Amino acid sequence: MTHTLNMEPALRALGEPARCPTLEQVRNQKVWFYPRHWLARWPQGLEIPLFLRQDDDADARRAVTRDDLFALAARGISTPSEAVNFYTAVCAWGTGPYVRGVTRVIRPLRDESAPGRLLEGLAAAAECGAGSGDPVEVYRQFCRGGQWRIKYLGPAFFTKLMYFAAAAPESPEEGTSTDDSSSAKQPLILDSRVAQALGWSKRWGWNPEQYGEYLGTAEELRDLWCPELPVDVVEYQLFMFGGRVS
Repeated sequence: MTHTLNMEPALRALGEPARCPTLEQVRNQKVWFYPRHWLARWPQGLEIPLFLRQDDDADARRAVTRDDLFALAARGISTPSEAVNFYTAVCAWGTGPYVRGVTRVIRPLRDESAPGRLLEGLAAAAECGAGSGDPVEVYRQFCRGGQWRIKYLGPAFFTKLMYFAAAAPESPEEGTSTDDSSSAKQPLILDSRVAQALGWSKRWGWNPEQYGEYLGTAEELRDLWCPELPVDVVEYQLFMFGGRVS
C-alpha cells in the first residue's frame, strides 16, 4: 500500500455534521459546459452523440447535474452509441467549460475499441447498483491490463462513469448497518480532490485494492458523520474540500 487510511483528515475535511450538505444539494450539483468545445474536437468518423445535439445553438452554454446523469443511465445503455453518449454527458459534467479538459476526455474516444469497451464496463457498473456486482472488480477491469481498459481513460473519469451507471445510492435503511464487509458497495468517484481531502499522498493511479479501501472508508465516514444520508454525500463533501485547499 502506498498510504494508510486515516480517518482523522477525512473527518476534518467533512466538517461538523450540522453543516452536512443536503441530498438535494448533492444531486443538483450543476456544471456548465459548451457543446462547441466538444464538436470542434470530435473524432472524425465517430457519430456525434445525441447529448451534444440537443440544442441547435452549439455556442450556447448548457448545464448538467448529477440527477441528469442518473436519469440518463436509467433510460438504458444498450448500444455502443448510447455508451458514447453517456460517456460524453458524464465527462461534460466532469470537465465543465474548460477546453483543456474537453481535449483530454475526447482523447480516449479515438480508440476504435472504446465504444464497445465502454458498453461492457457500464453494464458491469450497473450491476453494482443492483447489488449483484463488485465495484472493485469493475475498477480492476478498467485499469491497465483489464478487459475494458481504454488508453488515456484514468480512474478520475472511469469512476465517474461507474458511479452514475450504478444509479443513485440510497440512504441506509433504518436498523441496518454498513459494518458487514460482505455487503455490496456502491461505486463512488475517486479523483485528486477526494484523495487530497482523505490525506493521501498519491493523487492518481490508485490500484483496485486502494479503491476498495476508499469505498469502505467512505461508508465508515458516513456512519460517523451523517448516517441517515447516502454514501455519495461523503464523496461530494470531500471533493468540495479538496477543491478549496488545492
